[in-house]
Amino acid sequence: MKRTVNHTLEQTIEAWGAMVYRIALAYCGNAHDASDVFQNTFLKRHLHSGTFTDADHEKAWLIRVAINCSNDILRQRENRLAEPLESPAAEAKAASDSLQQFESESGTAAQDVMLERALAALSPKQRAVVYLFYYEGYSTTEIAEIIGDAPTTVRSHLHRARKALRIELEDTQ
Repeated sequence: MKRTVNHTLEQTIEAWGAMVYRIALAYCGNAHDASDVFQNTFLKRHLHSGTFTDADHEKAWLIRVAINCSNDILRQRENRLAEPLESPAAEAKAASDSLQQFESESGTAAQDVMLERALAALSPKQRAVVYLFYYEGYSTTEIAEIIGDAPTTVRSHLHRARKALRIELEDTQ
C-alpha cells in the first residue's frame, strides 16, 4: 500500500512557500509578478484533488507549477505593447528588496543585494537553474526533469550563469 501525503494548504505554504516565491522571483525578475505566480501556484495546489506519494513528489509538483505559471506571466509580458514602467535596474532592486522582506537569511546584507542584482541580470532559465542547483540542491539531471530540458542544456545554462555572475560580481567590487 502506498503511503500518501495530503497537507492542508497552510501546511503546504509554510513548507514550500519561500521556495515557490524564490523560483517565481528568479523567473519573473520582479516582486509583483512573483507574488502573482505564488498565488496561482498555491491556488492550483488547493484545487489539485490528487495526493502525493511523498513530500519530494509534492515539492517537485509545486516547482513545476511555479515554473509553468512564471512562463505564463513572461508570455503575457511579451504580448503587452506598452513599455515597462520601471527600468530593469529598478525591477532588480525591487525584487531584491522584496526577497529580503519575504525571507531573511544570514549573511551580509550588501553582499546579498549585490548577488540578487547579479542574479536578476540572468535570463529566467539561468536564474531558475542556479536557484534549483544551489539553493534546493538538485542535480543537473533532476533539474532537467523538472524544467523539461536535456541535462546538457541545464549544464550549459549553469555554466553560462556562473560565468555571467562571476563577471557581474567582479565588476561590482
